[in-house]
Amino acid sequence: MNKTAKCAWLLCGVLVFWCPRGLVLQAGAFDFSTHRRITETALAGLGFDADSIALVNQGNIAVDAFDDATVPEAHFDSETFSKGSERLRDKLGGVLDSLDENDRDFALDTLGRGLHTVQDFFSHSNFVENNSVDTPIDLLNLQDPPADLVCDRATFKGGLTSGYYPDNKRPSEIKCVHAELNKDNDLTGERYSLAVAKATVETRHYVESLLKAIGTRPGWDAPRRAEMLKLLLPPGAPN
Repeated sequence: MNKTAKCAWLLCGVLVFWCPRGLVLQAGAFDFSTHRRITETALAGLGFDADSIALVNQGNIAVDAFDDATVPEAHFDSETFSKGSERLRDKLGGVLDSLDENDRDFALDTLGRGLHTVQDFFSHSNFVENNSVDTPIDLLNLQDPPADLVCDRATFKGGLTSGYYPDNKRPSEIKCVHAELNKDNDLTGERYSLAVAKATVETRHYVESLLKAIGTRPGWDAPRRAEMLKLLLPPGAPN
């Protein structure tokens, strides 16, 4: 990462924790405390220490605070499932590239940006209305729903879809908008709880896929893979 990009990233980190919450939740997503809680719960169980999790959360929260706030695939909004999956794959690659440059902080920040998208999928789609927390899903390889898929605004039952954002951009009457479908806070009761539970499970799965990718990275021999794993995780962490 060049000097200009690194300075911009550091400035973003400062602003994320300075900006009042109401000024940064532009895209409508799990609130900051929910994203943090999901991330802390999942990563602590994988050996990340508190400082590492703080850097991951910095990247996670930045997705709602800056340019990505209005990028649909960053939040799986507007049925952008294939682009959302592409983003998740790109973020995994970005983490590996940053580790290869020995830039641990930027690697953790990039991981957080990917995790934001993972977590938003379960708030912004109707997955939990149609499946249990144990139902598997491959977030890295999703396909867009058909254009004629109907979103049932009463029950949200049916084929996999997500709400359109902003709310005045409903493409047709058969689709839901963000305000109707999201489970961004506990005002939606059990649906919120299910979304949080599944987001926590899939946050862990996403990080596990990263750890697996470190172990199979082309061009890295066994010592280099061990070095990169040690760089990502604090000494003594499980691997």
